[in-house]
Amino acid sequence: MLSSALEEKKQRFLQDVQDELERLTPQQGSLSSMVKAHVAEALLLLREGKDEEAKSSLFSAHDCIYESIYNFISLDHATLSILDLGIFAFRLVGSYLYLHDVVAYLWEKRKDFYPHLAGVLSATYCFICWIEAGRKPEEALEIALSLRNELYEMFGDTRIYRFRERLSMLLSPEALANLRQILLHIYNERQDHKK
Repeated sequence: MLSSALEEKKQRFLQDVQDELERLTPQQGSLSSMVKAHVAEALLLLREGKDEEAKSSLFSAHDCIYESIYNFISLDHATLSILDLGIFAFRLVGSYLYLHDVVAYLWEKRKDFYPHLAGVLSATYCFICWIEAGRKPEEALEIALSLRNELYEMFGDTRIYRFRERLSMLLSPEALANLRQILLHIYNERQDHKK
């Protein structure tokens, strides 16, 4: 359970995510506007502590995308980024106690990571877990970057990205370098705190 200070900080962060969603402006009546409506609903539910209902809204957003693929409608980066932002918020709520002190590093570079920001969050969580279990940074990095994409992890989706495609294969070389740098920075900060 979060302390009242952390709960307040989480709520402010969810408001930042909501503000970011508002900045992602799809065309009216487009697939991305339908996805955005479901993600906006999910964010509202997350802020109210209704995680299961929020998950249902994210599934509805994914269903819109899945139906478009089934009908051979091409997906754009913005549509996937909107869904990614919703998944990111959902995953963050569940891991906020553990990641509250490092999520700002990811958020600062979020535009570099779209539409894989949720995957980057999961990789960060995985990296920290392996470091705390005593793994060396390079080994923890390798494990974290080999995670499957979040659309597969959350929805079992094998059509949008290739089946079991790893985060390290989805990120651009620049985004991958940024993530490595952030994770190593987190490692160094945690080592400094232990001294």
